[in-house]
Amino acid sequence: MQHFLLSRKGRDVPIKHLYVEYKHWLETTKPFASVEAELQALSRQPHPQF
Repeated sequence: MQHFLLSRKGRDVPIKHLYVEYKHWLETTKPFASVEAELQALSRQPHPQF
């Protein structure tokens, strides 16, 4: 989720602020037409390799 939000907002989000930042981003930009579209976008996000 942190990498997804970084790719959308263009800045790093600390883990402890992740939920609040994601919720704020959703409320202010309304980037998805539905929850289904949101979940599809999240599932397409590549997973980081550690």
